[in-house]
Amino acid sequence: MPDTTLPSTSSHFFELDQLSYDVDQIVKGVDAALKAKKEGKDKTASLSTPSSLFHLHTCSIETTLKVPATQIYYWNGRNQPNPAYGLYTDLCAKLSDCVDPFAPLDIGHGEDVVRPFMGEPGSRQPPGVNIYLPGAHKKKHLAHLGSLTKTPSKEWIPSASAWDSQNWLHGVLALNPKLDPVRKGKYRDEKERFKLDTALQVCWIPEDSTPGGLDIKVLVTIKVLVKTDTIFDPLPEIGHDILGLILHTLIPSPTATDGYISELEARANALNAFYACLRPAPDLPFNSAAGQLQPKEMVSKLLPFQTRTVRVLLQREQGSSLKETDPLGFWKTYDFGTQNGKVAYRRLTGDLKIVGCAGEAGQKAKTERKGKRKALEASPERDLDDLTHQEETEVPVLLDLSGVRGTMLCEEMGLGKTVESIALVLLNRHPLSKPRRVPSSSPQLDPQRPEKAKSAKSKSFKSQPAAIVPVIDLLRGTPGMEIDQIREWVQGEQAAFEGKKAWDEQAQLHVTEVATTLIVTPPSLIKQWVAEMQRHAPSMRLCVYEGWKSLQKGVEKQRSARMRAAEAEKKRKAVEFRDQTRKKYSRSNSSKRIKVEEANQVIDVDEVEVKPRVEEEEEGTLQITQRQFVEYVRAHDVVITTYQDCKLWSFGLTVMKRVMG
Repeated sequence: MPDTTLPSTSSHFFELDQLSYDVDQIVKGVDAALKAKKEGKDKTASLSTPSSLFHLHTCSIETTLKVPATQIYYWNGRNQPNPAYGLYTDLCAKLSDCVDPFAPLDIGHGEDVVRPFMGEPGSRQPPGVNIYLPGAHKKKHLAHLGSLTKTPSKEWIPSASAWDSQNWLHGVLALNPKLDPVRKGKYRDEKERFKLDTALQVCWIPEDSTPGGLDIKVLVTIKVLVKTDTIFDPLPEIGHDILGLILHTLIPSPTATDGYISELEARANALNAFYACLRPAPDLPFNSAAGQLQPKEMVSKLLPFQTRTVRVLLQREQGSSLKETDPLGFWKTYDFGTQNGKVAYRRLTGDLKIVGCAGEAGQKAKTERKGKRKALEASPERDLDDLTHQEETEVPVLLDLSGVRGTMLCEEMGLGKTVESIALVLLNRHPLSKPRRVPSSSPQLDPQRPEKAKSAKSKSFKSQPAAIVPVIDLLRGTPGMEIDQIREWVQGEQAAFEGKKAWDEQAQLHVTEVATTLIVTPPSLIKQWVAEMQRHAPSMRLCVYEGWKSLQKGVEKQRSARMRAAEAEKKRKAVEFRDQTRKKYSRSNSSKRIKVEEANQVIDVDEVEVKPRVEEEEEGTLQITQRQFVEYVRAHDVVITTYQDCKLWSFGLTVMKRVMG
């Protein structure tokens, strides 16, 4: 696990060719350092650190100077000796005579050592940063360094390509109001938020393969100091993103994926962090009745941890347990040495906020945390660097979930998520839904005798018979209507929800309201859901929706049946008319037809046409499907469907009480 203590550290290594450093500047710095050392002057005094500065990070950059070429080669001209090579050999001799090997020699210290380099027209050096001797930033730079690692920047802003978004050092320089801006537009203010206390050192190490028998290294040590009196002030959006990159890189992350750990270790760290965010359901209150969380319709008894989970699910659906706070783990606290309290940091957005009390109140809270309060705040559900309940109210909320009803149930396989979901459906019905008396047998399920309930619990899922999938069939109609209890309950549901509409804000239309629970699941799990419900709650009425086309097929079959019935009725009327006509006519001896009039009325065949009644006028296929589907769904407790078949809800037919997957 990466180290998450402050100040954090990082190391970088560069090899500088002749064009990336100025040996003349290095010689001047070494001469000045040797002279100060001979006179007894101390050039190593670091920048004073007042109480308003906090040491956040230390960056060590080690650069190795490549030996300059001995000659300068000209095209179609005579080669000339390279003066840089002579200065380099003199520098090697001077260092070997006056400085011990591996012993660093301080040649500069200050705040203006590191400067941005955006690139110049015709320059062969890529954008990066330049290193100057203190007080010589307007002259030629001592060395040019390329960009640092881009891994943190890609984690923070994957598509970033601007210079100030490449790494944290570029970002610090870009936010410095003393330097020229690096982009157009307003992205910073006049407040300085960071100071770079930079030290330059030169050392040499023995190396027989190089001229002079040694290698020269320039060591750059950058201490990043945070100004606690301005770091919390707001910035424009772009500046806030740059600040977020700096904090994301310099404040250690427990799931860092830098180049110093393997991919397997990074995955293990991320997995550990994921499981650390998961929390078990809290214990039941001392005076709560656990028996009320056991549905009467369930033949399986909930285990204690399942009972606690069902209680949380009920609270979340009723919206009574959600607070206006971020999930646990979003904010972490750090000690920046501020007198006003601790510093809370949200890595997801790069926000910083001071939390806690100051003075005697803060000291009292700190003391309480070491004693009894520590047992509450530092429980297995809460890390030591998480916010306390009081501090959670002092930070802004990323997403206000107080108006959201429902939650996500993320338990390991085999712990009973399906059983807990069934219990939730049975315990939290729609307020308008009428209670149903459970019959002794169910038309869509095989009856299960009470004396066999206990033995059924002990059997494994594999030993259960194959589940019969009750697919919605509008042609056959609602099942179970021959049972008085079910018929009365269905009629009561239809009456309770008659004309009930709900407004869908996303679709911007009114949808029909029902009390049925919708379960959306992959096709491979439909039979498992049906079997689990039939096993744990046999009295639950459920159906499976297989798509809009399957409903229309049933309606078309009904239409065809009605047309055939109408045609048969028309034929029956025609036969009856024919028989009546035969009785009205008779033949004379001369074989001539004689018309017999009854009641002075003449009956024509055209008058026998079958005319449909007004109440039986044909509806459209869509209207019939909608009406029958709503009636069918209202007669059930649960509708199970797949992700593909769930597209019917775009028609605005119904609004379900709950969605599970």
